[in-house]
Amino acid sequence: MSTDRQLLFDGILVATYALSFLLLVRSARTTGDDSPRLLRVFLAIGGLLIPATLLLLHGGATMDLLERLSDGQGYSGRLRSSLMFRAAAFVGFAASGLIAGATVTGFFSPAIVGFIRAIPWGSRRWAGKTIAAFAVMPALLGVTLIVLLVALETAGEAASAFDPGRSNVTVEQRHALPARPLALAMYTERVGYATLHPDRIVRFTLPDDPEGALQIETVADGLAFPRGIAISNNTVYVTELGRLPCDPSASLDCGVPDELRERLSYLELGDHQLSDLNFFEGSSASVVAFDIGSDGGLDNRRVLASGLPVTNFLHALNGLAVGPDGRVYVSVGGLDGLWNRLDALSEIPHPRADWVGTVLAVSPDDGEVEVFARGFRNVYDLTFDGDGNLFGADNDGPTLRGWRREEVVWIQRGEHFGYPTEGTFPPYQIRDSAPLWVLDIVAPSGITWAGPTAFGDGLFVGAQGTLVFVPLAREPGSGRPYVSAQYPLGVREVIAGTGWVTALDTTPGGRLVAGTFPLSEAQQPELIVISFE
Repeated sequence: MSTDRQLLFDGILVATYALSFLLLVRSARTTGDDSPRLLRVFLAIGGLLIPATLLLLHGGATMDLLERLSDGQGYSGRLRSSLMFRAAAFVGFAASGLIAGATVTGFFSPAIVGFIRAIPWGSRRWAGKTIAAFAVMPALLGVTLIVLLVALETAGEAASAFDPGRSNVTVEQRHALPARPLALAMYTERVGYATLHPDRIVRFTLPDDPEGALQIETVADGLAFPRGIAISNNTVYVTELGRLPCDPSASLDCGVPDELRERLSYLELGDHQLSDLNFFEGSSASVVAFDIGSDGGLDNRRVLASGLPVTNFLHALNGLAVGPDGRVYVSVGGLDGLWNRLDALSEIPHPRADWVGTVLAVSPDDGEVEVFARGFRNVYDLTFDGDGNLFGADNDGPTLRGWRREEVVWIQRGEHFGYPTEGTFPPYQIRDSAPLWVLDIVAPSGITWAGPTAFGDGLFVGAQGTLVFVPLAREPGSGRPYVSAQYPLGVREVIAGTGWVTALDTTPGGRLVAGTFPLSEAQQPELIVISFE
Protein backbone atom coordinates (compact mmCIF):
# COMPACT_ATOMS: atom_id res chain seq x y z
CA MET A 1 0.00 0.00 0.00
CA SER A 2 1.01 3.63 -0.38
CA THR A 3 1.82 5.52 2.80
CA ASP A 4 -1.44 7.51 2.77
CA ARG A 5 -3.53 4.41 2.13
CA GLN A 6 -1.60 2.58 4.84
CA LEU A 7 -2.38 5.39 7.29
CA LEU A 8 -6.09 5.19 6.44
CA PHE A 9 -6.02 1.39 6.72
CA ASP A 10 -4.30 1.53 10.12
CA GLY A 11 -6.73 4.18 11.32
CA ILE A 12 -9.77 2.13 10.41
CA LEU A 13 -8.12 -0.87 12.09
CA VAL A 14 -7.73 1.15 15.31
CA ALA A 15 -11.30 2.42 15.10
CA THR A 16 -12.69 -1.07 14.60
CA TYR A 17 -10.82 -2.48 17.59
CA ALA A 18 -12.01 0.52 19.63
CA LEU A 19 -15.60 -0.21 18.63
CA SER A 20 -15.34 -3.85 19.66
CA PHE A 21 -13.89 -2.81 23.02
CA LEU A 22 -16.78 -0.42 23.59
CA LEU A 23 -19.32 -3.13 22.73
CA LEU A 24 -17.82 -5.39 25.38
CA VAL A 25 -17.82 -2.57 27.95
CA ARG A 26 -21.40 -1.71 27.09
CA SER A 27 -22.51 -5.34 27.43
CA ALA A 28 -20.88 -5.51 30.85
CA ARG A 29 -22.47 -2.23 31.98
CA THR A 30 -25.95 -3.43 31.08
CA THR A 31 -25.51 -6.49 33.29
CA GLY A 32 -26.34 -4.54 36.43
CA ASP A 33 -29.59 -2.99 35.21
CA ASP A 34 -32.79 -4.43 33.88
CA SER A 35 -31.87 -4.21 30.18
CA PRO A 36 -33.16 -7.13 28.15
CA ARG A 37 -30.82 -10.10 28.25
CA LEU A 38 -30.98 -10.48 24.47
CA LEU A 39 -29.52 -7.00 24.06
CA ARG A 40 -26.57 -7.84 26.31
CA VAL A 41 -25.95 -11.08 24.43
CA PHE A 42 -25.87 -9.33 21.07
CA LEU A 43 -23.55 -6.62 22.35
CA ALA A 44 -21.16 -9.21 23.77
CA ILE A 45 -21.26 -11.32 20.60
CA GLY A 46 -20.51 -8.26 18.48
CA GLY A 47 -17.67 -7.25 20.78
CA LEU A 48 -16.08 -10.69 20.47
CA LEU A 49 -16.76 -11.45 16.81
CA ILE A 50 -15.34 -8.19 15.50
CA PRO A 51 -11.78 -8.61 16.94
CA ALA A 52 -11.85 -12.33 16.16
CA THR A 53 -12.63 -11.52 12.52
CA LEU A 54 -9.97 -8.83 12.45
CA LEU A 55 -7.33 -11.20 13.78
CA LEU A 56 -8.35 -13.83 11.25
CA LEU A 57 -8.27 -11.44 8.29
CA HIS A 58 -5.60 -9.02 9.45
CA GLY A 59 -3.55 -10.68 12.17
CA GLY A 60 -0.28 -9.73 10.48
CA ALA A 61 -1.44 -6.15 9.93
CA THR A 62 -2.40 -5.93 13.61
CA MET A 63 1.06 -7.09 14.71
CA ASP A 64 2.68 -4.63 12.31
CA LEU A 65 0.48 -1.83 13.66
CA LEU A 66 1.47 -2.64 17.24
CA GLU A 67 5.12 -2.42 16.31
CA ARG A 68 4.68 0.84 14.45
CA LEU A 69 2.99 2.32 17.51
CA SER A 70 5.56 1.00 20.01
CA ASP A 71 8.86 1.23 18.16
CA GLY A 72 10.54 4.42 17.03
CA GLN A 73 13.38 2.98 14.96
CA GLY A 74 14.17 1.06 11.79
CA TYR A 75 11.00 -0.48 10.49
CA SER A 76 8.93 2.42 11.85
CA GLY A 77 10.96 4.96 9.93
CA ARG A 78 8.01 5.83 7.75
CA LEU A 79 6.22 7.25 10.80
CA ARG A 80 9.09 9.36 12.00
CA SER A 81 8.90 12.17 9.47
CA SER A 82 5.45 13.19 10.69
CA LEU A 83 5.06 11.38 13.99
CA MET A 84 2.96 14.08 15.66
CA PHE A 85 0.52 14.19 12.77
CA ARG A 86 0.21 10.43 12.61
CA ALA A 87 -0.20 10.07 16.36
CA ALA A 88 -3.00 12.61 16.21
CA ALA A 89 -4.54 10.71 13.30
CA PHE A 90 -4.52 7.42 15.22
CA VAL A 91 -6.11 9.09 18.25
CA GLY A 92 -8.71 10.64 15.99
CA PHE A 93 -9.58 7.33 14.36
CA ALA A 94 -9.84 5.61 17.75
CA ALA A 95 -12.09 8.38 19.01
CA SER A 96 -14.28 8.10 15.94
CA GLY A 97 -14.72 4.38 16.58
CA LEU A 98 -15.67 5.03 20.19
CA ILE A 99 -18.08 7.82 19.28
CA ALA A 100 -19.72 5.70 16.60
CA GLY A 101 -20.09 2.79 18.97
CA ALA A 102 -21.35 5.00 21.79
CA THR A 103 -23.92 6.56 19.48
CA VAL A 104 -25.31 3.18 18.53
CA THR A 105 -25.04 1.34 21.82
CA GLY A 106 -25.59 4.24 24.20
CA PHE A 107 -28.45 6.02 22.47
CA PHE A 108 -30.35 3.73 20.15
CA SER A 109 -30.31 0.62 22.34
CA PRO A 110 -31.74 2.24 25.52
CA ALA A 111 -34.35 4.05 23.44
CA ILE A 112 -35.36 0.78 21.84
CA VAL A 113 -35.51 -0.90 25.23
CA GLY A 114 -37.83 1.79 26.56
CA PHE A 115 -40.00 1.51 23.49
CA ILE A 116 -40.28 -2.25 23.87
CA ARG A 117 -41.23 -2.00 27.54
CA ALA A 118 -44.23 0.09 26.54
CA ILE A 119 -45.49 -2.60 24.18
CA PRO A 120 -48.46 -4.67 25.48
CA TRP A 121 -47.61 -8.17 26.78
CA GLY A 122 -49.46 -9.72 23.90
CA SER A 123 -46.86 -8.30 21.52
CA ARG A 124 -43.76 -9.59 23.33
CA ARG A 125 -42.87 -11.93 20.48
CA TRP A 126 -42.73 -8.99 18.12
CA ALA A 127 -40.82 -7.03 20.72
CA GLY A 128 -38.16 -9.73 20.96
CA LYS A 129 -37.61 -9.59 17.22
CA THR A 130 -37.25 -5.82 17.43
CA ILE A 131 -34.62 -6.13 20.13
CA ALA A 132 -32.69 -8.63 17.99
CA ALA A 133 -32.92 -6.40 14.94
CA PHE A 134 -31.72 -3.22 16.60
CA ALA A 135 -29.20 -4.73 19.01
CA VAL A 136 -27.24 -6.13 16.07
CA MET A 137 -26.65 -2.61 14.73
CA PRO A 138 -23.29 -2.18 16.52
CA ALA A 139 -22.12 -5.50 15.12
CA LEU A 140 -23.21 -4.40 11.65
CA LEU A 141 -21.19 -1.22 12.07
CA GLY A 142 -18.15 -3.32 12.96
CA VAL A 143 -18.72 -5.62 10.00
CA THR A 144 -18.96 -2.56 7.75
CA LEU A 145 -15.58 -1.35 8.98
CA ILE A 146 -14.07 -4.80 8.41
CA VAL A 147 -15.44 -4.85 4.86
CA LEU A 148 -13.90 -1.42 4.33
CA LEU A 149 -10.56 -2.77 5.57
CA VAL A 150 -10.72 -5.62 3.07
CA ALA A 151 -11.70 -3.19 0.29
CA LEU A 152 -8.81 -0.87 1.15
CA GLU A 153 -6.32 -3.72 1.19
CA THR A 154 -7.63 -5.09 -2.11
CA ALA A 155 -7.54 -1.65 -3.68
CA GLY A 156 -4.03 -1.14 -2.35
CA GLU A 157 -2.81 -4.37 -3.90
CA ALA A 158 -4.53 -3.60 -7.19
CA ALA A 159 -3.14 -0.09 -7.31
CA SER A 160 0.36 -1.16 -6.32
CA ALA A 161 0.59 -4.18 -8.56
CA PHE A 162 1.85 -1.56 -10.29
CA ASP A 163 2.54 1.79 -8.72
CA PRO A 164 1.25 4.32 -11.30
CA GLY A 165 4.41 6.35 -10.89
CA ARG A 166 6.53 3.42 -11.97
CA SER A 167 6.79 1.23 -15.03
CA ASN A 168 4.79 -1.68 -16.33
CA VAL A 169 6.06 -5.22 -16.04
CA THR A 170 6.50 -7.61 -18.97
CA VAL A 171 7.62 -11.23 -18.77
CA GLU A 172 9.88 -11.09 -21.78
CA GLN A 173 11.36 -14.58 -21.80
CA ARG A 174 10.88 -17.96 -20.13
CA HIS A 175 13.41 -20.76 -20.55
CA ALA A 176 13.62 -24.27 -19.11
CA LEU A 177 16.74 -25.06 -17.09
CA PRO A 178 18.37 -28.51 -16.91
CA ALA A 179 18.50 -28.45 -13.09
CA ARG A 180 17.38 -26.38 -10.12
CA PRO A 181 19.08 -22.97 -9.83
CA LEU A 182 20.41 -21.81 -6.47
CA ALA A 183 21.71 -18.39 -7.52
CA LEU A 184 22.72 -16.41 -10.61
CA ALA A 185 24.86 -13.41 -11.48
CA MET A 186 24.72 -11.41 -14.72
CA TYR A 187 28.06 -10.69 -16.42
CA THR A 188 26.78 -8.67 -19.36
CA GLU A 189 23.34 -7.76 -20.67
CA ARG A 190 22.87 -11.24 -22.11
CA VAL A 191 25.50 -13.45 -20.43
CA GLY A 192 25.28 -14.75 -16.90
CA TYR A 193 26.46 -17.55 -14.62
CA ALA A 194 24.33 -19.73 -12.34
CA THR A 195 24.85 -22.43 -9.74
CA LEU A 196 22.71 -25.52 -10.38
CA HIS A 197 21.90 -28.18 -7.84
CA PRO A 198 23.73 -30.36 -6.98
CA ASP A 199 27.18 -29.97 -8.52
CA ARG A 200 27.77 -27.47 -11.32
CA ILE A 201 28.12 -23.91 -12.54
CA VAL A 202 26.71 -23.00 -15.94
CA ARG A 203 27.18 -20.08 -18.28
CA PHE A 204 24.02 -18.99 -20.10
CA THR A 205 23.35 -16.56 -22.93
CA LEU A 206 19.95 -14.95 -23.37
CA PRO A 207 18.68 -14.81 -26.96
CA ASP A 208 18.22 -11.51 -28.77
CA ASP A 209 14.82 -12.71 -29.92
CA PRO A 210 12.50 -13.40 -26.95
CA GLU A 211 11.23 -16.44 -28.84
CA GLY A 212 14.76 -17.76 -29.32
CA ALA A 213 16.49 -20.55 -27.40
CA LEU A 214 18.61 -20.11 -24.30
CA GLN A 215 22.24 -21.11 -24.81
CA ILE A 216 23.68 -22.87 -21.80
CA GLU A 217 26.93 -24.71 -21.09
CA THR A 218 28.58 -26.19 -18.02
CA VAL A 219 31.75 -24.31 -17.08
CA ALA A 220 32.52 -26.09 -13.80
CA ASP A 221 31.30 -29.42 -12.46
CA GLY A 222 32.07 -31.85 -9.68
CA LEU A 223 31.39 -29.22 -7.01
CA ALA A 224 29.96 -30.26 -3.66
CA PHE A 225 26.59 -28.48 -3.55
CA PRO A 226 27.38 -24.96 -4.85
CA ARG A 227 24.98 -22.20 -3.81
CA GLY A 228 25.62 -18.44 -3.87
CA ILE A 229 27.39 -16.75 -6.78
CA ALA A 230 28.73 -13.25 -7.48
CA ILE A 231 30.94 -11.65 -10.15
CA SER A 232 33.49 -8.85 -9.75
CA ASN A 233 36.41 -7.86 -11.98
CA ASN A 234 36.26 -11.01 -14.15
CA THR A 235 36.21 -13.21 -11.06
CA VAL A 236 33.37 -15.55 -10.11
CA TYR A 237 32.87 -16.19 -6.39
CA VAL A 238 30.86 -19.21 -5.25
CA THR A 239 29.84 -20.74 -1.92
CA GLU A 240 30.18 -24.52 -1.71
CA LEU A 241 28.54 -26.57 1.05
CA GLY A 242 31.04 -29.43 0.92
CA ARG A 243 30.39 -32.92 2.24
CA LEU A 244 26.85 -33.57 3.47
CA PRO A 245 25.56 -36.62 5.35
CA CYS A 246 23.10 -37.44 2.54
CA ASP A 247 21.86 -36.24 -0.84
CA PRO A 248 19.31 -33.49 -0.05
CA SER A 249 17.66 -34.12 -3.42
CA ALA A 250 15.96 -37.11 -1.85
CA SER A 251 15.25 -35.64 1.57
CA LEU A 252 16.10 -32.38 3.33
CA ASP A 253 16.25 -34.33 6.59
CA CYS A 254 19.07 -36.87 6.39
CA GLY A 255 17.96 -38.98 9.29
CA VAL A 256 20.03 -39.86 12.35
CA PRO A 257 22.88 -42.42 12.48
CA ASP A 258 22.51 -44.91 15.32
CA GLU A 259 25.94 -44.00 16.66
CA LEU A 260 25.02 -40.32 16.97
CA ARG A 261 21.64 -41.11 18.50
CA GLU A 262 23.25 -43.31 21.14
CA ARG A 263 26.10 -40.90 21.84
CA LEU A 264 23.75 -37.96 22.44
CA SER A 265 20.86 -39.86 24.03
CA TYR A 266 21.34 -37.98 27.31
CA LEU A 267 20.31 -34.73 25.59
CA GLU A 268 16.81 -36.09 24.86
CA LEU A 269 16.57 -34.45 21.41
CA GLY A 270 14.04 -35.02 18.67
CA ASP A 271 14.93 -36.52 15.29
CA HIS A 272 14.98 -33.15 13.51
CA GLN A 273 17.37 -31.73 16.11
CA LEU A 274 19.63 -34.77 15.87
CA SER A 275 19.57 -34.51 12.08
CA ASP A 276 20.79 -30.91 12.32
CA LEU A 277 23.63 -32.03 14.59
CA ASN A 278 24.44 -34.71 12.02
CA PHE A 279 24.82 -31.95 9.41
CA PHE A 280 26.77 -29.73 11.76
CA GLU A 281 29.28 -32.34 12.86
CA GLY A 282 32.17 -32.36 10.43
CA SER A 283 30.64 -29.69 8.16
CA SER A 284 33.20 -27.76 6.16
CA ALA A 285 31.72 -25.34 3.65
CA SER A 286 33.92 -22.99 1.66
CA VAL A 287 34.10 -19.86 -0.45
CA VAL A 288 35.87 -20.44 -3.76
CA ALA A 289 36.87 -18.22 -6.67
CA PHE A 290 37.37 -18.73 -10.41
CA ASP A 291 38.81 -16.53 -13.13
CA ILE A 292 36.66 -15.94 -16.21
CA GLY A 293 38.63 -16.98 -19.26
CA SER A 294 38.60 -15.32 -22.66
CA ASP A 295 36.14 -17.97 -23.88
CA GLY A 296 33.79 -17.46 -20.92
CA GLY A 297 34.97 -20.60 -19.14
CA LEU A 298 36.11 -20.73 -15.53
CA ASP A 299 39.78 -21.31 -14.65
CA ASN A 300 42.14 -21.15 -11.68
CA ARG A 301 39.87 -22.46 -8.94
CA ARG A 302 41.05 -21.43 -5.50
CA VAL A 303 39.66 -21.57 -1.97
CA LEU A 304 39.33 -18.26 -0.12
CA ALA A 305 37.86 -19.61 3.13
CA SER A 306 37.03 -23.09 4.37
CA GLY A 307 35.77 -24.95 7.42
CA LEU A 308 32.54 -22.93 7.58
CA PRO A 309 29.62 -24.49 9.52
CA VAL A 310 26.39 -25.93 8.06
CA THR A 311 23.43 -26.77 10.33
CA ASN A 312 21.22 -28.28 7.62
CA PHE A 313 20.69 -28.08 3.87
CA LEU A 314 18.46 -25.01 4.02
CA HIS A 315 20.43 -23.25 6.78
CA ALA A 316 23.81 -23.51 5.14
CA LEU A 317 26.47 -21.37 3.51
CA ASN A 318 24.11 -19.26 1.43
CA GLY A 319 24.37 -16.19 -0.78
CA LEU A 320 27.24 -13.83 -1.25
CA ALA A 321 27.89 -10.34 -2.61
CA VAL A 322 31.02 -8.36 -3.38
CA GLY A 323 31.20 -5.13 -1.41
CA PRO A 324 32.58 -1.74 -2.45
CA ASP A 325 35.69 -2.56 -0.40
CA GLY A 326 36.36 -5.59 -2.63
CA ARG A 327 35.62 -8.11 0.12
CA VAL A 328 33.22 -11.01 -0.38
CA TYR A 329 30.28 -10.91 2.04
CA VAL A 330 28.82 -14.33 2.82
CA SER A 331 25.68 -15.38 4.71
CA VAL A 332 25.98 -18.36 7.06
CA GLY A 333 22.63 -19.90 8.00
CA GLY A 334 21.61 -19.96 11.66
CA LEU A 335 20.00 -22.62 13.79
CA ASP A 336 16.79 -24.33 12.76
CA GLY A 337 15.71 -27.27 14.91
CA LEU A 338 18.19 -26.36 17.63
CA TRP A 339 17.00 -22.78 18.19
CA ASN A 340 16.05 -23.62 21.81
CA ARG A 341 18.86 -26.10 22.49
CA LEU A 342 22.12 -24.18 22.35
CA ASP A 343 23.47 -26.60 24.94
CA ALA A 344 23.21 -29.40 22.38
CA LEU A 345 25.21 -27.47 19.78
CA SER A 346 28.04 -27.07 22.26
CA GLU A 347 28.28 -30.87 22.57
CA ILE A 348 29.52 -31.11 18.97
CA PRO A 349 33.01 -29.64 18.63
CA HIS A 350 33.38 -27.41 15.58
CA PRO A 351 36.18 -24.86 15.12
CA ARG A 352 33.77 -22.29 13.63
CA ALA A 353 30.65 -22.85 15.72
CA ASP A 354 30.55 -19.13 16.57
CA TRP A 355 30.06 -18.36 12.85
CA VAL A 356 26.58 -19.94 12.79
CA GLY A 357 23.97 -17.30 11.91
CA THR A 358 26.41 -14.62 10.76
CA VAL A 359 27.42 -12.54 7.78
CA LEU A 360 31.15 -12.87 7.12
CA ALA A 361 33.44 -10.55 5.18
CA VAL A 362 36.18 -12.49 3.36
CA SER A 363 39.24 -10.87 1.83
CA PRO A 364 39.90 -12.24 -1.68
CA ASP A 365 43.59 -11.41 -1.28
CA ASP A 366 44.61 -13.33 1.84
CA GLY A 367 41.39 -15.11 2.92
CA GLU A 368 41.11 -13.16 6.18
CA VAL A 369 37.61 -13.55 7.63
CA GLU A 370 35.76 -10.98 9.74
CA VAL A 371 32.41 -11.59 11.44
CA PHE A 372 30.63 -8.55 10.01
CA ALA A 373 27.27 -9.07 11.77
CA ARG A 374 25.53 -11.87 13.68
CA GLY A 375 22.20 -13.00 15.10
CA PHE A 376 20.45 -14.13 11.88
CA ARG A 377 18.09 -17.06 11.46
CA ASN A 378 18.66 -17.70 7.76
CA VAL A 379 19.51 -14.91 5.33
CA TYR A 380 19.53 -16.73 2.00
CA ASP A 381 20.95 -13.97 -0.20
CA LEU A 382 22.73 -10.62 0.06
CA THR A 383 22.88 -7.47 -2.05
CA PHE A 384 24.49 -4.01 -1.95
CA ASP A 385 22.84 -0.79 -3.06
CA GLY A 386 24.59 1.97 -4.96
CA ASP A 387 25.76 3.61 -1.73
CA GLY A 388 27.41 0.48 -0.35
CA ASN A 389 24.67 -0.49 2.10
CA LEU A 390 24.24 -4.24 2.61
CA PHE A 391 20.76 -5.81 2.68
CA GLY A 392 19.29 -9.26 3.14
CA ALA A 393 15.97 -10.99 3.83
CA ASP A 394 15.87 -13.15 6.96
CA ASN A 395 13.48 -16.12 7.18
CA ASP A 396 10.91 -16.54 9.92
CA GLY A 397 10.79 -18.97 12.81
CA PRO A 398 10.51 -19.28 16.61
CA THR A 399 12.87 -17.66 19.09
CA LEU A 400 13.15 -17.74 22.86
CA ARG A 401 11.27 -14.41 23.06
CA GLY A 402 8.66 -14.29 20.37
CA TRP A 403 8.34 -15.09 16.69
CA ARG A 404 10.90 -14.07 14.09
CA ARG A 405 9.03 -12.91 11.00
CA GLU A 406 10.15 -12.58 7.38
CA GLU A 407 12.34 -9.47 7.56
CA VAL A 408 14.18 -7.11 5.26
CA VAL A 409 17.33 -6.18 7.20
CA TRP A 410 19.92 -3.46 6.74
CA ILE A 411 23.13 -5.17 7.81
CA GLN A 412 25.72 -2.92 9.42
CA ARG A 413 29.11 -3.81 10.79
CA GLY A 414 29.16 -5.09 14.36
CA GLU A 415 25.39 -5.37 14.76
CA HIS A 416 23.60 -8.25 16.44
CA PHE A 417 20.12 -9.13 15.13
CA GLY A 418 19.11 -11.14 18.18
CA TYR A 419 18.47 -14.68 16.91
CA PRO A 420 17.81 -17.17 18.46
CA THR A 421 17.04 -15.16 21.60
CA GLU A 422 14.78 -12.40 20.27
CA GLY A 423 12.15 -12.11 17.59
CA THR A 424 11.03 -9.28 15.36
CA PHE A 425 9.25 -7.02 17.82
CA PRO A 426 10.76 -5.06 20.75
CA PRO A 427 11.63 -4.66 23.54
CA TYR A 428 15.17 -5.80 22.71
CA GLN A 429 17.97 -6.76 25.05
CA ILE A 430 20.39 -8.24 22.52
CA ARG A 431 19.18 -7.07 19.15
CA ASP A 432 20.74 -3.78 18.00
CA SER A 433 18.20 -2.66 15.39
CA ALA A 434 14.73 -3.44 14.13
CA PRO A 435 14.10 -4.76 10.63
CA LEU A 436 13.51 -2.28 7.84
CA TRP A 437 10.32 -4.09 6.84
CA VAL A 438 8.29 -7.17 7.70
CA LEU A 439 7.54 -9.03 4.47
CA ASP A 440 4.09 -10.39 3.70
CA ILE A 441 5.52 -13.36 1.80
CA VAL A 442 6.69 -16.89 2.57
CA ALA A 443 10.34 -17.97 2.66
CA PRO A 444 12.20 -15.01 1.07
CA SER A 445 15.21 -16.25 -0.81
CA GLY A 446 16.76 -14.35 -3.74
CA ILE A 447 17.33 -10.60 -3.33
CA THR A 448 18.92 -7.96 -5.54
CA TRP A 449 19.15 -4.18 -5.71
CA ALA A 450 16.75 -2.66 -8.24
CA GLY A 451 18.90 0.39 -9.00
CA PRO A 452 19.69 -0.44 -12.65
CA THR A 453 15.98 -0.90 -13.47
CA ALA A 454 13.24 1.69 -13.96
CA PHE A 455 12.30 1.20 -10.31
CA GLY A 456 15.40 2.87 -8.97
CA ASP A 457 16.13 2.78 -5.25
CA GLY A 458 14.72 -0.46 -3.82
CA LEU A 459 15.01 -4.21 -3.57
CA PHE A 460 13.58 -7.09 -5.56
CA VAL A 461 12.84 -10.03 -3.24
CA GLY A 462 11.96 -13.52 -4.43
CA ALA A 463 10.08 -15.99 -2.27
CA GLN A 464 7.88 -19.06 -2.46
CA GLY A 465 5.57 -18.49 -5.40
CA THR A 466 6.02 -14.73 -5.66
CA LEU A 467 8.30 -11.82 -6.46
CA VAL A 468 7.97 -8.38 -4.84
CA PHE A 469 9.55 -4.93 -5.01
CA VAL A 470 10.43 -3.17 -1.75
CA PRO A 471 11.16 0.54 -2.35
CA LEU A 472 13.74 2.26 -0.18
CA ALA A 473 13.49 5.85 1.00
CA ARG A 474 16.25 7.85 2.67
CA GLU A 475 16.00 10.02 5.75
CA PRO A 476 17.05 13.63 5.12
CA GLY A 477 20.45 14.36 6.52
CA SER A 478 21.45 10.91 7.76
CA GLY A 479 20.61 9.08 4.54
CA ARG A 480 19.41 6.13 6.63
CA PRO A 481 17.28 3.81 4.49
CA TYR A 482 13.74 2.91 5.45
CA VAL A 483 10.86 1.11 3.78
CA SER A 484 7.31 2.36 3.35
CA ALA A 485 5.62 -0.22 1.12
CA GLN A 486 5.76 -3.61 -0.58
CA TYR A 487 4.60 -4.04 -4.18
CA PRO A 488 3.84 -7.37 -5.86
CA LEU A 489 5.37 -7.38 -9.33
CA GLY A 490 2.22 -8.69 -10.95
CA VAL A 491 3.91 -11.86 -12.22
CA ARG A 492 2.32 -14.23 -9.71
CA GLU A 493 0.65 -16.18 -12.52
CA VAL A 494 4.14 -16.89 -13.91
CA ILE A 495 5.90 -17.61 -10.64
CA ALA A 496 3.13 -19.33 -8.66
CA GLY A 497 3.49 -23.08 -8.42
CA THR A 498 7.11 -23.08 -9.54
CA GLY A 499 8.57 -23.06 -6.04
CA TRP A 500 11.10 -20.56 -4.70
CA VAL A 501 12.55 -17.63 -6.58
CA THR A 502 16.06 -18.39 -5.36
CA ALA A 503 18.11 -16.66 -8.06
CA LEU A 504 17.84 -12.93 -8.86
CA ASP A 505 19.99 -10.33 -10.56
CA THR A 506 19.59 -7.29 -12.78
CA THR A 507 21.25 -6.65 -16.11
CA PRO A 508 23.18 -3.47 -16.98
CA GLY A 509 20.28 -2.55 -19.29
CA GLY A 510 17.72 -2.67 -16.50
CA ARG A 511 16.09 -6.09 -16.91
CA LEU A 512 15.48 -8.54 -14.05
CA VAL A 513 16.54 -12.19 -14.44
CA ALA A 514 15.02 -14.74 -12.05
CA GLY A 515 15.57 -18.46 -11.52
CA THR A 516 12.89 -20.67 -9.95
CA PHE A 517 13.65 -23.67 -7.73
CA PRO A 518 10.71 -26.14 -8.01
CA LEU A 519 9.21 -27.71 -4.93
CA SER A 520 9.12 -31.15 -6.56
CA GLU A 521 11.02 -33.09 -9.20
CA ALA A 522 7.89 -33.11 -11.38
CA GLN A 523 8.07 -29.33 -11.87
CA GLN A 524 10.34 -27.60 -14.37
CA PRO A 525 13.01 -25.17 -13.15
CA GLU A 526 12.99 -22.00 -15.22
CA LEU A 527 14.91 -18.86 -16.07
CA ILE A 528 12.57 -15.87 -16.39
CA VAL A 529 13.49 -12.48 -17.88
CA ILE A 530 11.37 -9.50 -16.83
CA SER A 531 11.53 -6.09 -18.49
CA PHE A 532 10.11 -2.74 -17.39
CA GLU A 533 8.68 -0.05 -19.65
